[in-house]
Formats: sequence, C-alpha cells, structure tokens
Amino acid sequence: GYREQLTVNIPRLHMVADYRKLRQESFDKRLTTYHPYIKSRGISKEIATELGIGYDEAKKAMVFLWKDGSDHIRNAKYRSVNDKIFWYEEDCKPVSDMIYNLSTIYKKKPKTVVIVESEIDAAYMTHLCTCVALGGSSFSDEKADLLIKAPFENLVIATDNDKIGLKMQKLIESKLKYHKNVFILPLPQKYKDVNEVTDLEELKDYLKKSKKVKTF
Repeated sequence: GYREQLTVNIPRLHMVADYRKLRQESFDKRLTTYHPYIKSRGISKEIATELGIGYDEAKKAMVFLWKDGSDHIRNAKYRSVNDKIFWYEEDCKPVSDMIYNLSTIYKKKPKTVVIVESEIDAAYMTHLCTCVALGGSSFSDEKADLLIKAPFENLVIATDNDKIGLKMQKLIESKLKYHKNVFILPLPQKYKDVNEVTDLEELKDYLKKSKKVKTF
C-alpha cells in the first residue's frame, strides 16, 4: 500500500549549560586573605580583601574569584605560588565567556573602567580606579557584550606590551568603540604590563595621558 512519509521539523533548542555553582562560604573557610606573593606584586591587603583574592594552603595557590554582574561566583582561577601553572574549577562557567571583576562595575557604577589582561594587573590597577581583566589573551563576543551592557562610559585599554597585547587592544577597540568612549593607555615599551610600573603615581600619570580612539 501507499505509505505517506512524514517529515517533522524539530526546532533547535538553545541549550543553557547547567554550570556548577560556587559558594562564598566554601572559599571563606579555606582561604587566608593576604599572602607574600600578592604583597610582592604591589597589591595591598585592602585591595586583596576587596577583590576576594586569597591563598589556598592545601593547593599552594593564589585564588582569584570570577563573579558575574550580580556578584555570584561562577568560577575560580588557581595560580601556583611556586611556578606559573594555573587551573580552574571543574564544571563551572568558562572564563572565556566572562570578564574578571565585572561585579565591581555594577556595584560602583564608575564613569571610567580600565581593562587589562591578567587578574594580577587588574588588582594592581584597582589602587587607582575600577579595573577589569580578560583573564587571558582572547576577547570573545560574549566578553564584548558584557562590557557593552555594563554601566560605564569610558573604557581605557591597558593590555600587555607585546604582539598578543596589541592584538587584544585592536580587537577590544573594534568591538567597543561604537558603544563606549575608548582610550589607549600609553605604557612605555620598557614595561611589559601595568604591574611592572612599581610607582603608582607614575602609572596614574600614564592613565591621565590615555588617548581617545577615533570612531571614523
């Protein structure tokens, strides 16, 4: 007999990943607030406490909490104090889709925000202003979107003084210059990144001299 072929179009569902949630209490129990490593990078105890940077004795690593705009911890980065090895919590939201210290923008609603590559650079820069970090050398559309939606007007780019840093600078410029007033911090070539400028007054001077990116 004749058999009719039925074609069913199933709509593709946009799946929302069920990431593991992290609780502040679990970090409070095992992290000591101030470690010589953080002090050696020029970061004060007050700033370390404000950003929730701690030391995990069992893992022999500094811990940087990655929060969303609502101040919920979505991931944590561990950086060994003995070498340059780092790792993240398992089954948590990937930091490739996040901005480090984003929650501070929502808390303080500053007019100007500085963006750097590493969490250490962001913590150091926090002595002078609100600062966020990429947490690496990539700048996805998700990261751009988080900054576009965040409540601030001026974005100062202070990426590292190398090829990757320049690439990040150009990427951030292109994705943000029509949404925010974008500036470039003129870091002299003798410094690899903002954390190498050990004099905060000198760094403040570079910040004041930041040049606006043209939109035409």
